[in-house]
Amino acid sequence: MSRQIEIYLTPNDIEILEQLLMEIEPLHVLHSRSPTSSVRILEGLNFSENGHRWLFFGLIRRRDVENIKMNYIESQKYWVFDVMESPLIEFSSCFFDGKILRRGRFFYKKDFFSDAGLCEKDNEFLAWANKVFLSVKKNLTRRGSFYYGREAIELIDENVVSIE
Repeated sequence: MSRQIEIYLTPNDIEILEQLLMEIEPLHVLHSRSPTSSVRILEGLNFSENGHRWLFFGLIRRRDVENIKMNYIESQKYWVFDVMESPLIEFSSCFFDGKILRRGRFFYKKDFFSDAGLCEKDNEFLAWANKVFLSVKKNLTRRGSFYYGREAIELIDENVVSIE
């Protein structure tokens, strides 16, 4: 079973929300790719590399660094975190170029299949993930089935950006 929240956030909205999530419990932001089998910890969610704004991250409690499972992608020659088995929340950021704002999401798995059968993730992780989702819902504005940041709403309502 999994949970997800679909979002529309500008980079400014993301920065504000990230600070609110840090207040729940200090967290690490993980790059979705790593050149080694170790996680790649970033300074925040508004991360750019080689002039390109990165859009895919993992959110973890700082104490869970050693519990993140990494998988090697042979064809691409890099490692990725395993969202299915690891105690992490996948964050897919919203593409934003000043004219177009694309949907993003928060996502996590509550359980996974292993050789032992169906396994539920750690209760402490699930409690933390639930708090994160509650904070996202509390601090964003719901319109239909999506959640929006304050700046995203302003830009959409003023017809400055279109959403996809």
